[in-house]
Amino acid sequence: MPCDGGHRFEVAYVGRVTDELDAPPLPSSATSKTAFRQCLTEVDTYVGGAYPALLINVELGYPGLEAWQAGSHWYSCDLAKGSFDRESDDSGEVSVTGSAKNAYANPAAAVRMPCFTVAESKGGVLSDWKPVACTAKHTVELAGLVKSTSKADARPKEDQKLVDSCFDLIAAYTKVPAGEVDEYGIHSITSYPPGFAWEAGERRVRCYVYLTKGSVSRPLAGAGRSAL
Repeated sequence: MPCDGGHRFEVAYVGRVTDELDAPPLPSSATSKTAFRQCLTEVDTYVGGAYPALLINVELGYPGLEAWQAGSHWYSCDLAKGSFDRESDDSGEVSVTGSAKNAYANPAAAVRMPCFTVAESKGGVLSDWKPVACTAKHTVELAGLVKSTSKADARPKEDQKLVDSCFDLIAAYTKVPAGEVDEYGIHSITSYPPGFAWEAGERRVRCYVYLTKGSVSRPLAGAGRSAL
C-alpha cells in the first residue's frame, strides 16, 4: 500500500543475503547482524539523518521458509514508529500516516521527535510520558545523540562516561554552562538502542534534557539561562 495512507511498517531498503543458507537466518546469527548493520546505514540515508533521533525503530525482515527455499534470499530494513524509550518499544503497534522518507526535511513527518511531559514518582521513576509540541509546556526534550564506547554484547547498566557526554551535549544544546546545569535543575535521561540493535553494533544513545524545577513552553535549543 502507499505510505501516504495509514500503515504500521515501511520498507526503507531491501538487500540480498549472500551466505548459503537453507533457511532464513536466525535473529542472533552473524548473517542477521551483518544485514542489520547495513540497515543502519541505509535507514539513515532514507530518513535524511541519524534515525535514532526520530521516533523510529528498525526491524529486520526475511521471506518465509517456502519462499526462501525457492530462491528468495532477500532481507528488508523495516521501519516502525517507536516511542521515547527505545529499550521497551512495542514496534508496529502504532499506525502512522505519511512516509518517513526524508523525515529530517519534513517538520510534519509523523516520526519527528516531539517534546514530553512526564510524571516522577517518589522513587525518581519517570512515567506517563505524554508527547507535546515543543512550543507547549514540557519538561523533557531531546538534546541529541551520544555514542557509547562500550564493546560489550549487553547494554551497560551504568556508564558514567556516557552520562558525562550527555551532560556536555545538554550544555551545548541549551547554552547553559555545564557547571550550572544542577543549579537550574537540569538532569539527563539516556535511552539505549533495543537489544538486537545493540548486539549488531548500534551505539548511538538518545540524550534527553529533563527539567526538574519547572517547565518551558519553547524549544530549549540555544535557550540559555533566561528561559529557565
